Amino acid sequence: DGYLNVACGNQKLWEEFCAGIGREDLATDDRFETNSARVNNMDELEAELSDVLETKPTDEWVELLAVERGLPVGPVFDVDEALDNEQVNARGVVDSIDHPAAGEIPVIEHPLNYAEADAGFDKAPPLLGEDTVRVLQAVGYDDDRIAALVENDVIPEP
Repeated sequence: DGYLNVACGNQKLWEEFCAGIGREDLATDDRFETNSARVNNMDELEAELSDVLETKPTDEWVELLAVERGLPVGPVFDVDEALDNEQVNARGVVDSIDHPAAGEIPVIEHPLNYAEADAGFDKAPPLLGEDTVRVLQAVGYDDDRIAALVENDVIPEP
């Protein structure tokens, strides 16, 4: 019913995760015993985990793994789910910004609060092609090369 983000970045967390999903055998399986082994056998690991994780809804895995075991696990949200999320709204990080083409659009600001800095948005996302020349200049294109791209209708005229 959804996706799960699992961030078991050390051996202890990996072993606890395996225990939490009822697959302690994965922690001692040669293919998955170390982080480098897990990376080298990612397709096999994904298949093993998918078989287990598909047996319960996402919210049950979050309850079992994150709430009960304290593991760094959480649901993956789409934009609408993130904007409607109780925790996101409790943190006060949902704002809106006026976009010249789309009108007012909701945005999620940076989740960390900085005492002396504004981490919010100060302008809307660029329109299609709005930053093309600046990006090309940043990667080393000179004015003549950019002009040739405009003349050949590769990029719009700035």
